[in-house]
Amino acid sequence: MREVLDRKVTPVLVLLSITFVAACASFRFERRQPEEAYAAIVRDLRFPVDPKVRVESPADPKLELSACRPLLPEEVKEPHFAGGYHLEIKVHESEAFTDRVRSILEPGREPTVPDGATYLRDRFYRKGVNDAAVGLGIAEGVYIVHAPPPDWDEVSRGHRISALFGAMEVDTPLSLAHFLVRLQMTIGVLVAGAFGVLMAIVVTAGSIPAMLARGAADLLLPKPIGRGRLLLYKYVGGLFFVLLHATVLIGGTWAALAWRSGWWSPGYLGCILVVVSFFAVLHAVSVLVGVVARSAVAPILATIGTWTFCFFLGVWHELSDGELLGALPDQATRALKGLYLVLPKAFDVVRVSTWFIMRGRSPAGVLAEDLEMDRHLDFALVLGSSGAFIAVVLALACWIFSRRDY
Repeated sequence: MREVLDRKVTPVLVLLSITFVAACASFRFERRQPEEAYAAIVRDLRFPVDPKVRVESPADPKLELSACRPLLPEEVKEPHFAGGYHLEIKVHESEAFTDRVRSILEPGREPTVPDGATYLRDRFYRKGVNDAAVGLGIAEGVYIVHAPPPDWDEVSRGHRISALFGAMEVDTPLSLAHFLVRLQMTIGVLVAGAFGVLMAIVVTAGSIPAMLARGAADLLLPKPIGRGRLLLYKYVGGLFFVLLHATVLIGGTWAALAWRSGWWSPGYLGCILVVVSFFAVLHAVSVLVGVVARSAVAPILATIGTWTFCFFLGVWHELSDGELLGALPDQATRALKGLYLVLPKAFDVVRVSTWFIMRGRSPAGVLAEDLEMDRHLDFALVLGSSGAFIAVVLALACWIFSRRDY
């Protein structure tokens, strides 16, 4: 641990982590007034449900929020609408709006007037406004929407988001919850889980070869401590190094975002465990190769190679029900399935991180659908294969280290 901390890269990594913390602290989240928020939502409704869907009409069905007020007592038909809002949406380009509605219907079916209301109700749901009641107004081309009181943290455009302490406005259609989840996923998976782990691999790769170098081994190995115990201490020291930086980066950004937004989501802190666990698997490979090769370069190459192979093996497993499965011989398919069962699940790092982040808030609703929370996550398989892999690799490293004459 001291050897790693003495390197110049350690304060550099800490400074980078503090930079991310400061950047998160520079965000400003201001809740919009209902009229402004609903007007922004209505402007977004003109876009297709799926951007990949080809829409025949090039015209833009301009939608305008012509009225927004609280629901009157006589307009509240159900208890959960109490405190909601009465909206009037005017459609300026009826033909273009019809083409938008046609894009969600079965091929060959012509849209009807109720289909327009269904289209708007679905679009409001995708914007975080649940259970909206949509009907036709008195005037032609006007839809009446009764919306129950929304959770403004979950509503698209519900907050005005800016960065650099208000100097730069972030134009995003995401809700506050969706924006923060995406930001946490970026930091937890890409910054800490990918770049951070890669840097930790490079920094710690030379620890074992340096211990086995001539002169250093002569001083360490005669000491009254078992070789296996000494090697495990080196391994645990690398884990503490990653735990330190992951705690500063993820814990600091969590505190900064929670302070600025008021959105306290403790599940994001679980990404610290994910990063350390992921590094524990790769560091075991680095220790084994360091004992065998006694070189600082070989552990880096072997660890990155293991990471890459396990990742693409996970990608193959995700696609195993598609055309890729039929393109391989049966023996190759069985061999890959066997390797997937026993090797660490590098591809599932994203899924586990998502699970932790989403468990910090309610996983229901359109946000959970967008992040595919319905996908099955077998924790027993992920933890079991990773733990068994670490145990086998470290046991082999200790056995070789104990028997080899240095």
